[in-house]
Amino acid sequence: MEDKKAVVQKILEERGLKAVYQPIVSLKDGSIHAYEALSRITSNEIGINIGEAFEIAGECGLLWEMEKQCRTNALKGAKNKPKNTKLFINIDGNVLRDTTFQKGFTKEKLEKYSIDIAEVVLEITERSDFDDKELLNGLMEHYRSQGYMLAIDDLGSGYSGLNRLQIIKPGYVKIDYELVHEINKDKSKKSLVRMLARYCSDMEYKL
Repeated sequence: MEDKKAVVQKILEERGLKAVYQPIVSLKDGSIHAYEALSRITSNEIGINIGEAFEIAGECGLLWEMEKQCRTNALKGAKNKPKNTKLFINIDGNVLRDTTFQKGFTKEKLEKYSIDIAEVVLEITERSDFDDKELLNGLMEHYRSQGYMLAIDDLGSGYSGLNRLQIIKPGYVKIDYELVHEINKDKSKKSLVRMLARYCSDMEYKL
């Protein structure tokens, strides 16, 4: 573990992270509704991917340091994004357990880069501990009280997907890729997605 921790520390010390942006396109008219900020490691010689880096950071007490750099990169790179588009930023709910966690950090960066908080959607990643309801409630209270909209990703993957949906009550819901892949050939997938779409419509969640 010490060797892995050293790798993550090297990434953080050398600012070896960058933001890339994936467009979220409306199926109604093909317009770009939002951009999802994703983090990548800049060096090809590190030997681990970004998911592994976050996992190691969580185990070594470096999670908030990783989150800080990723959020900063995401917001700095999005300061000139097209008007009337939203920015999705992935967040790991476990940061609330990190003793170095700084409240208000993201809001400070929004002000620095002149981004309206109404344009930002915080997407709770699958790395978050969804079995810890106290943590989840604290996470939602912390961010909703500041005016952020929340989203959940990969709905339909794993056993806890519907439970997450009911607990978090997000503004946005993103269905897991496997559930929609080749949906035109699968009656079961069509039925499940139809059910989820109806539920999200009833609850006024954007799907």
